[in-house]
Amino acid sequence: MKKLLLSVLMLWTVLIQAQTDSTQCGAVSNKRLLHATIASGALIGLGLWSFDGPGIWDKYEVRKRVLEHYPHFHTPIDDYIQFAPAAAVYALDWSGVKARNDFWNRTLLLAKAELLNSLITTGLKSSTKIMRPDNSADNSFPSGHTSQAFVAATFMHFEYGEKSIWYSVGAYTVATATGVLRVLNNRHWITDVVVGAGIGTLSTVAVYKTHRYKWGKRPGTGGQLVALPMLDRKQAGLYLSYTF
Repeated sequence: MKKLLLSVLMLWTVLIQAQTDSTQCGAVSNKRLLHATIASGALIGLGLWSFDGPGIWDKYEVRKRVLEHYPHFHTPIDDYIQFAPAAAVYALDWSGVKARNDFWNRTLLLAKAELLNSLITTGLKSSTKIMRPDNSADNSFPSGHTSQAFVAATFMHFEYGEKSIWYSVGAYTVATATGVLRVLNNRHWITDVVVGAGIGTLSTVAVYKTHRYKWGKRPGTGGQLVALPMLDRKQAGLYLSYTF
């Protein structure tokens, strides 16, 4: 399984980097995309290295230490902060701090990243069937909360990172906190969290790399209807928005 996942990672990375350069308004620089790709690849590689052996981390030892030092730890905050960086992008833009992309391109980019991340994460959960550390279910790998948090953080990084590094620092701090809380809550192994972080980041990179930036509203075209598919581990739906 480890060799298969590593092969998929290598192929995916090559395909992303092979895409033609985009010079359209709103496109993220290839240098920034490359850095994010390298970071996400490193996270996935390190997580897989420790997937079924000591590697960088011994996930059983990490769990043992967590239970020793935080035996009664529990908080639901990770259920909410995973979405915080994405929500912050819209709040900042609404308050006058303009994002890199207009509302339509930005929303489509986020929706596609969420969909891609959800499909990959759900597929891996179903195929690997790793038991959670609290023995509650066999869908531990990878961490969906963490992958979601890193989709949101990378979204913030691409939309606001060039305005100030602190937007990126804040977003990735929240995403990292989400992963840490998943381990402290005894809901995930550390390897689930590290690979989830890489998947969320790489999903967003792939979408920004391949997006064509053709969806902005043209002056004088009147109202526009936007329909976006939404999918997570428990449900599927459709987001509808109409602008007059």
